[in-house]
Amino acid sequence: MFLAGWIVRGVCNRSRDCRWLLLACGLAVLAGCGSAPADVQVTISALTRPPSNTGTGFFVSGKNIYDANGNEFRIRGINNNHYWRDGGDQTVADRYMPSIVASKANTARVVFGGLAADLGWEVSTAAYRRSQVQAFVNNGIVPMAVFFGGRQGCDVVNPDESRNCIKDTTGSEDLCDGAEPGCAASVASLNAVVDDWIGADKPWVQEFERFLMINIANEWGPTASTRWRDAYAQVDAGGALVGGAIKRIRDAGIKALLVIDAGGSGEDVENLVSYAQAIENADPQHNVVFSIHPYAFIWRDPTDPDVEDWAYRLDQQFDRLAALNVPVIVGEFSSSQYSLDVTPDHVPLDPAHVLAQAEAASHRFGWLGWVWYNASSENAVNPLSGDPLDDYPAPYPPSSNLTAFGQVLVESPQGTKALAQKASIFGAGPVPPAPSFVTAGAMSGGPDTTETMSLRWAASPGATSYNIYEATTPGGEGTVPIFPGVGGTTPFSGRDFRRDTGTYYYQIAGVNSNGEGPRSVEFSGTILPALPPPVLVVTQAGYRQVNVGWTAVSGAVDYFVVQTGPTGTSSVLTSARTNLFTNLQGGAPYSYTVGTRNTQGRWGSPSAVRNATPTRGSILSQGRPATQSSDPFGGVASRAVDGNTDGDWNHGSVTHTDFQAGAWWQVDLQAAHNINSVVVWNRTDCCGERLTNFRAQVSSDGSTWTSTTFPGTPSPSAEIYLGAASARYIRIQLVGTNYLTLAEVQVYGQ
Repeated sequence: MFLAGWIVRGVCNRSRDCRWLLLACGLAVLAGCGSAPADVQVTISALTRPPSNTGTGFFVSGKNIYDANGNEFRIRGINNNHYWRDGGDQTVADRYMPSIVASKANTARVVFGGLAADLGWEVSTAAYRRSQVQAFVNNGIVPMAVFFGGRQGCDVVNPDESRNCIKDTTGSEDLCDGAEPGCAASVASLNAVVDDWIGADKPWVQEFERFLMINIANEWGPTASTRWRDAYAQVDAGGALVGGAIKRIRDAGIKALLVIDAGGSGEDVENLVSYAQAIENADPQHNVVFSIHPYAFIWRDPTDPDVEDWAYRLDQQFDRLAALNVPVIVGEFSSSQYSLDVTPDHVPLDPAHVLAQAEAASHRFGWLGWVWYNASSENAVNPLSGDPLDDYPAPYPPSSNLTAFGQVLVESPQGTKALAQKASIFGAGPVPPAPSFVTAGAMSGGPDTTETMSLRWAASPGATSYNIYEATTPGGEGTVPIFPGVGGTTPFSGRDFRRDTGTYYYQIAGVNSNGEGPRSVEFSGTILPALPPPVLVVTQAGYRQVNVGWTAVSGAVDYFVVQTGPTGTSSVLTSARTNLFTNLQGGAPYSYTVGTRNTQGRWGSPSAVRNATPTRGSILSQGRPATQSSDPFGGVASRAVDGNTDGDWNHGSVTHTDFQAGAWWQVDLQAAHNINSVVVWNRTDCCGERLTNFRAQVSSDGSTWTSTTFPGTPSPSAEIYLGAASARYIRIQLVGTNYLTLAEVQVYGQ
């Protein structure tokens, strides 16, 4: 990376241009794609994600990178600097995105600042960084996010110059081999960058895992050093990962593809040749890409042996990197104007040659040009020209606004427009953004919904359906949705489903014809265990009522008391621990259970059933004055209130009327009473069918009557409940024409 010369000399204290900054990403699409249109994704059979990789985004296998669909992906794109330029300006994407999209780049290395101590440059926020990553995803460009702040190390070309060295906190180790004492690559600076990845940035990193690559730190570390290796992946004697940046990132639950820059300002091949495979093996996800920034490389006639020891010949070094069984990319390269130490013996590095070598069948490296537009640099170093006074790039197209470097990077036969292919995770247009306002919780309700998990989320613009991912541990949602293709509504969508007791973790992604969008932040819901039943105590409390009580249950919000009786089932919801049921049918059997409800509305198992029978009251009719519609055969009305229920006519305790329409019998209680019921006893020696389809009537004045019809035949008796009517007179009357004969009429009440 480059700054204008005056900035370089002021910051780096160097006599030549300072090459600063970040990294890049992974490899990609398959052979045969070189001449394909840039927007056409050539798909050969998809690769199954390795068992060791439990993420949902890009993954590596051997030397290649694959997208979430298992299709090979070759990185061909640009670096886009958000560090010196914008200071958190949210309009940056609007300014630069149209031209980047027009370049057909399939990847953008998105260069952020994050640490307040980083050389005084602008500091962005996690919210800003998320917004810029979202913008690239919305435009079908893979974002490779990187922090500039991690760049520390000594110059691989001229180690006698102390460029970019910082004092190690211990001051005891000289890693620059000839630089000033105490010059070291500070592991603390790398750790500070990792702090951001696993701290404030972790939510959006996990949200965009399907689309994102993470370039851990820009150009960090010394050259040819185990210090570089161990800072990223420290292993024990058995090869197990015990420390370093990768362990911290994976332990935090971040499973995205990681990109690691070579040490020595990104230029050191020796670190990659010596240690890249060990780092790849140590990563639990086996998901690391390695990046070289060949600014110090030159190209010469291979037959000329007169090449200085420090000068890297690009073709030879690329051959060495291609021999590794790990993915390698050219994370930064730039205009030949900024190749180093041009003399008659040193041919400057031509960006066209970088592309030719990266694209060579023997190499097949992904690549990212530095830097799309940066007003702090001269136009020649940028692919896109512009006005450095107002920090606005020129529009592209037209092609005339590309610099000479831009013509090579974008419009040459090996540039982005000819070769870059979109990742297959993107369709022809943008995918939906991540759903927001996501919530999960147990759904309250009756006993039939006691284990329902209820998810809700705000509608994602452009989504036609949603994929729901579930796990029982944080970060374990995996790649297969538990509920794919869930329909959505506006403004809020939801899904309810049954789950057992426990805590569940979720992510939701919107889907449209272009593919699945980024997932929401992880959120969780807990199904609390059902509470145990209370111990139920039922006390018959008296006339036409039952008192129900139970023991308290810890955690219960309220209790659900169910009563079953002769007229059906009823229930009461109460927070008390007792309930009095009144206006029951005295003498009728009732049963009771009590259940508990927790804070989520989940019902526990009901208590054991308890039975009770409320009292009818006393017999009010016995010995009271009685009359009837007629008195033939000596069967007088008083026989029905003599206290004898014997239904045999021959025993002298059965009443008898004439054969007549509406024959009736009645008793005067001599005062108004609360009437529970009337028990009517039938004749038993014969003729029981005569007492069929009759009315039990009550009246307080003997003139106005309220009737309850009994359609059947007492055998030998039937109880007719009168609903606690207040009455003095009770009458039994046939509906049709017949003799009326009664053995006894018992009026219960109080």
